[in-house]
Order: sequence, then C-alpha cells, then structure tokens
Amino acid sequence: MKYFFNNEKTGESIDTPVEADLETVLNAFRNLPADRSSFLGLENNAGKILQFAWEDQNKWLVDIPDMQTMTAKQRFATDNDCIEIITGIFSGRTFEEIARLNENSIF
Repeated sequence: MKYFFNNEKTGESIDTPVEADLETVLNAFRNLPADRSSFLGLENNAGKILQFAWEDQNKWLVDIPDMQTMTAKQRFATDNDCIEIITGIFSGRTFEEIARLNENSIF
C-alpha cells in the first residue's frame, strides 16, 4: 500500500505516494494536527485513492474520488473510525467495503 500526507504544523508532507507499512501510516495519521490543510491518503495497487481530510475536531472526510465519473464516495468519520478503516485496508479490505459511503458529484 502506498500513502501520502500533508502536515503543515511540522512541515512534513509526501506528495507522490510511497510504499509504507501499517504502523508508518497510522503514525502519520495520528500526528496530523487539527488543521484544514491536514490530510492523509492511501493508494492501492490499482491506483485508486482513499483520502482522509480533517474537517473539525474528531471529524474527518473520508473520500474515494473517481475522476472518470467526476464523483466521489464520501462520509464523515471520527479519529477512531479512520484508524479502523486504515487498519482494515491493510488487513485486506477493499476501499469499496468501507461502510456508509455516499456517492456525490465532485463539481
């Protein structure tokens, strides 16, 4: 699994997805500050993206964009929900198996 993230507080970011293990990704997620510019993404072997974008205290937008259809499957999640989702993905779940996603137009 590849990941990328942005942490404005520390100045750390990875713009181009790189291979990582579960602990590396969870540490990056847990260290993201409560800031609108904070996000973490996963890229699977098929090139599909799953993103977690900070929205508010203990509230993240979980987002699977599909640029071909200009839609995204989305839901809000807590910090713990995000950790469970990330752990599940590393355990073999697919992005599509994330519960309670709603499809929305990107534009």
